[in-house]
Amino acid sequence: MGGANGVLERHGGHDRQRLCGTLSAPMSQRRTNPTELPDAVREAVERTVQATVGSAGRTRDRAQGAVDDLVDTVDDLVRGSRQAVAGAIDERRPATHEDIRELKAELRALGRRLEAIEKRLPAKRQPS
Repeated sequence: MGGANGVLERHGGHDRQRLCGTLSAPMSQRRTNPTELPDAVREAVERTVQATVGSAGRTRDRAQGAVDDLVDTVDDLVRGSRQAVAGAIDERRPATHEDIRELKAELRALGRRLEAIEKRLPAKRQPS
């Protein structure tokens, strides 16, 4: 049982079809010259390398851009956190001697301004 190109064989109780014959479409009859083969392979490899190099360059540029963006973001975060920490420390640190001296000078200046304002006010009336 089988076609013109096939033979049915029986092995251990199982049927297996084995095809025998020639291929329906003939293979190319062109023979490659052994001296042309290395040149063709070399050209194919060069084209592949050139395509890969271009792709790798674009990938490298995209990766570099992503890294640059990441570095900028980290720099912004570090700068912001330094300012926040410095502000928190300034608000909680005790007054220095210099701070107290500046406050005393401001109080004296305010006192002088208050005295000048009081001199310009009309004198107090005496209760009758």
